[in-house]
Amino acid sequence: MDKIYSSSFGLVIAFLLPGFIAFYGMINWIGNFNIIYNNLFISSSFLGAFSLIIVISLILGLIITSIKWVLYENILDKSQTLDDDNFKNIGSNREKLIAFRAAVDEHYRYHQFWSNTSIAIFPSYVHIFIDLCNNHKYWFLILSLILFLSLEILLFFSAKEAKKKYIIRAKAISKGA
Repeated sequence: MDKIYSSSFGLVIAFLLPGFIAFYGMINWIGNFNIIYNNLFISSSFLGAFSLIIVISLILGLIITSIKWVLYENILDKSQTLDDDNFKNIGSNREKLIAFRAAVDEHYRYHQFWSNTSIAIFPSYVHIFIDLCNNHKYWFLILSLILFLSLEILLFFSAKEAKKKYIIRAKAISKGA
């Protein structure tokens, strides 16, 4: 039971939550998303709307993951990688495989959450930014920009640290430590 819960929790935080954040941010941009979201609160269509939101959030989460791969893995943080040699011995030993899966659940899923979330919050902030500009609320605009950039920096360094811990642990597991 713990194995199922651990893997499920990791997948939820890695893909579904950032996808839902992006979905919520896109409600203001895409009218059909707003209709789906508003129908969630009508009891007669709750299950269908909820299921659709989950599926859309998962799809958005997977799309965000591909964007994350380009930004985080290939542009912003290329220094930390695993090569093919690190994976050679993991599958041949059951204990190593279990330890590696634990490293993925305990570190890499958090890296995915923080890096995916840094991308997912962008549509929401763009809407806030445009709204504040249109309403000439420049002090709030500056404050929101400072908060947004601070959050982006926090998410970036959190994602980088989680990935670093994952890489260190994965390399130790592959060497047999």
